[in-house]
Amino acid sequence: MSNFDNPAERLLLILRKGKTFSSANPCLAGWKMVLMTNDLSTMLARLGNVMKLPYQVVEMATQTIPTESESWDYWFPKINEGFSTQNLSGQWQTFIGHIDDHTLRYLSMTSRLLNSSSSQKVIEEVELKEIKAKLVAILESLIEQTNIPTSVLSFVHRTLHSLIESIDQYFITGALPISDMTDSALGHALLNPEYRDFLKENSLGKAYIETVIVLAKEIVKATNKDTQIEMGPIDRLIGF
Repeated sequence: MSNFDNPAERLLLILRKGKTFSSANPCLAGWKMVLMTNDLSTMLARLGNVMKLPYQVVEMATQTIPTESESWDYWFPKINEGFSTQNLSGQWQTFIGHIDDHTLRYLSMTSRLLNSSSSQKVIEEVELKEIKAKLVAILESLIEQTNIPTSVLSFVHRTLHSLIESIDQYFITGALPISDMTDSALGHALLNPEYRDFLKENSLGKAYIETVIVLAKEIVKATNKDTQIEMGPIDRLIGF
């Protein structure tokens, strides 16, 4: 497993995991195993994000390694053929049968080439699990709160759900959705005084924003280990 993160590496790991599942088993069972959920709606949502990965890879590769198109000319149509012809009511073979050794080999080559032009590192799984556990605990405690303005409660509730789901889907979608949500959680303090007061005066609000900041720092560290979040503006805004 590479220490670098890019959509090709994520797709490669997903396909390799899929190759370990018996092709005679049901296709739905294969995707539930690969995408780590037994819930059908969650599985279908995650599968939709997996199906976007080949296009994200080619878009990124075209921008960063345009002279290496032969590395994706083979695997791109093969994987998309698997997606378009699979039978979710049939056997896993209807998808995984399209993923041969050459597909994985060329996709691995694309991933290595992308790694050579990117500094995006993988966020440690243990770090994400610890942060997710804190977010889940905060979400559960939020239900008991009766003195939070409705608009603030709604925003924090949505943000927590989105952050938790983004962490759960990190192995598919990478750091960008998490980064977008941490940016939103921090930036909203500039726009909403009631939300800002919640972060400053409510113990749950403080725990929430402190956890968001920890997560944001993990994103920055993965992007560039020599970069740090400048906490001064955040401290002045929120009043920590």
